Amino acid sequence: MRAGAAAGFFWRKPMLFLLIFCFTVLPVLELMLLIELGRAIGTWPTILLVLGTGVAGAFFAKTQGLFLFQRILEELRRGNMPAREMISGLCVLLGGILLLTPGLLTDLTGIILLLPPTQRLVVGLVRRWLAAKINSTGFYFRYYGPEDPGSGPWEDDRW
Repeated sequence: MRAGAAAGFFWRKPMLFLLIFCFTVLPVLELMLLIELGRAIGTWPTILLVLGTGVAGAFFAKTQGLFLFQRILEELRRGNMPAREMISGLCVLLGGILLLTPGLLTDLTGIILLLPPTQRLVVGLVRRWLAAKINSTGFYFRYYGPEDPGSGPWEDDRW
């Protein structure tokens, strides 16, 4: 196999590339950064920084999560679909998980995801991605027949 063909293999398989990156490359980078930070400011300050970002991440994720939950309930009471709030909630969840994960890169990414301007950007990106996906492939809605909602053949409607 040529070297170029091996590189092309990873780009054609984005999920495989993402998994390899998340479970091998990212931890090595995080470890290198933590070692260098430990050399620069000392071991205990580095440990306290990692623990502090974990506690702060849990606190901010909880407060923003409760705030978004209230906004979701408010939108539902009005009869609106809380799509924006749901995507923002996903950003808060992911940001909180990243802040609880030890490491400087994950902490930075988690903090960025907790910021409302970033959440608005993600909402716009997801909205454009879904619109392009629906326009290119169509939208299918599956439902059960009214006679027995738990079983029966699938019916497809194309929107």
